[in-house]
Amino acid sequence: MADFLDFVVRDSLLNPLNITLLSTDLEQIDQGTRHGIDAQIDDTDPLGRKGAILAESASKETSPLGVLNSNPSPSTLSSEAPTVPVSPAATSQVVFPASLSMNSSGYSTSQASTLASVPTAAPVTSELEPAATSTLAPYAPNQLILKFKQGIASAEVAQFQSLFGAVSTQTIKLTGAEIWKLSGSLSVEKILKQYRSNPIFEYIEPDYILTKGTITPKATFPNDPSFNQLWGLHNTGQSGGTPDADIDAPEAWDIQTGNPNLVIGVLDTGVDYNHQDLVGNIWTNPGEIANDGIDNDGNGYVDDIRGWDFAYNDNNPSDVHGHGTHVSGTIAGKGNNGVGVTGVAWNAKIMPLKFLDDTGSGTLSNAILAINYATAKGVKLTNNSWGGGPYTQALYDAINAAGQAGALFIAAAGNNSANADINPMYPAAYDLANIVSVASTTRTDSLSWFSNYGLTSVDLGAPGSDIYSTIPGNSYGIKSGTSMASPHVTGAAALLWSQNPTWTAQQVKNALMNTGDPLASLAGKTVSGKRL
Repeated sequence: MADFLDFVVRDSLLNPLNITLLSTDLEQIDQGTRHGIDAQIDDTDPLGRKGAILAESASKETSPLGVLNSNPSPSTLSSEAPTVPVSPAATSQVVFPASLSMNSSGYSTSQASTLASVPTAAPVTSELEPAATSTLAPYAPNQLILKFKQGIASAEVAQFQSLFGAVSTQTIKLTGAEIWKLSGSLSVEKILKQYRSNPIFEYIEPDYILTKGTITPKATFPNDPSFNQLWGLHNTGQSGGTPDADIDAPEAWDIQTGNPNLVIGVLDTGVDYNHQDLVGNIWTNPGEIANDGIDNDGNGYVDDIRGWDFAYNDNNPSDVHGHGTHVSGTIAGKGNNGVGVTGVAWNAKIMPLKFLDDTGSGTLSNAILAINYATAKGVKLTNNSWGGGPYTQALYDAINAAGQAGALFIAAAGNNSANADINPMYPAAYDLANIVSVASTTRTDSLSWFSNYGLTSVDLGAPGSDIYSTIPGNSYGIKSGTSMASPHVTGAAALLWSQNPTWTAQQVKNALMNTGDPLASLAGKTVSGKRL
């Protein structure tokens, strides 16, 4: 990564504004559980076809260089609206809101109007139907994410709540979408079949299940950590590697080791925030008073001292699974402290945003809430080592809103050994300028056999095979996957932003894309053709 160092030294210090935007996508994906089934990645497999390995789910951190205030006022922090119970309607016989018709602009007219002008499917009744074989990707039962078009009256919304059997709703403020929890009187699939194309909605989508990839270590977890094991940061040819097949971290550290005021959001399985190599780099909410039972910063989350656990809806984003802790160690493990490993940006701060549960799975709605939490807090950099499910407008809108706020979204490209131009893995494959999609490379500068690739959909490569990092309980271990590659890029972005706090997300992304080492293994398989 001599090119990366040269860029930081010459361009970052001498002429920081000579970077133009290069729009790309990034997704961080761990080794694969396409359907939540653990799988072991074996880099000795020459064909790279050991089952369908899902995109890794991992947390992705965001860093708000020059934006995140050390003591923001509560009024500057936008938040999610609390979950609102839905009162039962006066009648249970409603088959379709009788007041819903559309004018020429596509908006509803008065309550007295008829439904004749609305091109809807046959009415949906409220009785339970026999279970049918699902044609959808896995989703959370009895939950929907939807958005009404502008101009829809609240009375009409209430009628749909009654019709669908909504028992509570929650509004996502940044996008205007809503999360509805349903009674089950109507199935999600039947609602989608009958009303997905109804012009009163911008969209109605299932609350898809997203996953991280679980990686079985290939070596015993040693408790005597050594920098020599971090080949992705400094490769001297150890363990059969190719010298300098790394990101040249020591050279970059001569200039910058990470700004302690730069916060990186890690959307994952949580973080072991008491780990000896992470405890000093965990973000603390300056607007919250610990354990007083009060939402001091007014963001809708009580006592969110160190982020939030969206999977279990509490203020303890600790990590049982281990995936998020491993990712966090690569991004910002405390460096030069005499213990453990070293992260790429070893002085930056990590904001734990746990939306994947203790098995490594999570819902689309919780991913969106985590993204919006980070955006509301002014976080400019997030790591996202997770993926799954089809294209959804709700997730696209949330990532786009973060981009509009100036945030960079680093994402794992996925572990399906697939061409993502043809078989996209989301969120990495969304065509958004603030996404950086990351493939995985080996210690010999080959494309990892499990890694997704794509000339237009995957931006660059980074070390992702046999990566040594932190795991819960003051321990360390080896994992492989694009989930491990993405944190290297997130850490590099943090160093760039630390050195150049006035840069935009577009400038940071452009620097990542235009620096690094060209590799034959990535030529024609990534946008840049380079490894970080």
